Amino acid sequence: MNHTLNHHLSNDIDEQTVELARQFYNRYKSACHGMTRREEVRRLFEDTFHSWAAEGSVKDSYTFSKVLYAMCRRLNLCRVVNKNTIEWSVFSVRHPKRGYVPAKPHPSEPTVQRLQDMVEAQAKIVEQLISRLYERP
Repeated sequence: MNHTLNHHLSNDIDEQTVELARQFYNRYKSACHGMTRREEVRRLFEDTFHSWAAEGSVKDSYTFSKVLYAMCRRLNLCRVVNKNTIEWSVFSVRHPKRGYVPAKPHPSEPTVQRLQDMVEAQAKIVEQLISRLYERP
């Protein structure tokens, strides 16, 4: 591994790279789990980058390596063996519960609190409709 690549793959993984790793994995985890070769995952990553990456994300020559490093070191989703083989943690006996990385909720996605509020509001509407139904002569 050359010095330039080591510099880019330091332990200081920026949060944008971790978020890219999370987005890629959550979108393509089923496809990834069927791949064991680094080059296969790289091809999927590069071919689909603009369909899942946040607007403004830049893909440079080190992006895949940084994302794979984040998937291994920060998200504990996989490990790279012999520089070319990827072993996914979801299939590991040591880590049977791994394989899902909770994404930060998109602002348009309802949170648990919003869903609870919506259910309560709908329950009130149902109560009002039932009371009106019984008020009629």
